[in-house]
Amino acid sequence: VVLVCADYEKDYVTENYLYDSRIQVVTGGQTRQDSVYNGLQIVDQDYVMIHDGARPFVEKKWILDLKHSLETEDACLLMVPSVDTTKIVVDGYVKESLERKLVYHAQTPQCFKTDLIKECHQLARNKQVQATDDAQLVEWFSKVRVKVVLSSFTNKKITLPEDLKG
Repeated sequence: VVLVCADYEKDYVTENYLYDSRIQVVTGGQTRQDSVYNGLQIVDQDYVMIHDGARPFVEKKWILDLKHSLETEDACLLMVPSVDTTKIVVDGYVKESLERKLVYHAQTPQCFKTDLIKECHQLARNKQVQATDDAQLVEWFSKVRVKVVLSSFTNKKITLPEDLKG
């Protein structure tokens, strides 16, 4: 387990979470992508699951589903189908509506063959581009297809204060 934290949190995280020799702490970067890159530098396993602290409701079943998917896939992630109509907007006007059955929402964990995601992160650094998640880097910098593993809206992301309201 690699815990990535801000520099100012490192002492606290080290004190409270290094109770197991399999846990390592790494300082994050300026962006989420930089932080993941830093964490990946010490991963020496064949596969990696990238998760974020903003999704504290992940369930063991989904972790096992992802692990099972990695038996045949080099990349997979948790997703949920959109229940909303999604539209492309340009300059404040609707350009088009997307077909709902084709639109899904990405979640974490996102899982990859370690060599694959390390290479994609390095290419992104070289080209100085930022993705919104790690699966997008695989889409941009490889021919590997990213497998969808269904989860639930209960795997919600805590981003805004209202996300904490019941």
